[in-house]
Amino acid sequence: MSKIKYYAIKKGNGVTNKIVETWEECKVLVLGYPAIYKVLKLKMKL
Repeated sequence: MSKIKYYAIKKGNGVTNKIVETWEECKVLVLGYPAIYKVLKLKMKL
């Protein structure tokens, strides 16, 4: 059984307070940028 991960981005490249469901989506918004993000097991409101 695969576990669902959520990526909460507090500050990213052109976004703030966003939750995405894949690392592919997350890395576009955070790599190469002084971003603040965290991997979560449960989806939460930011």
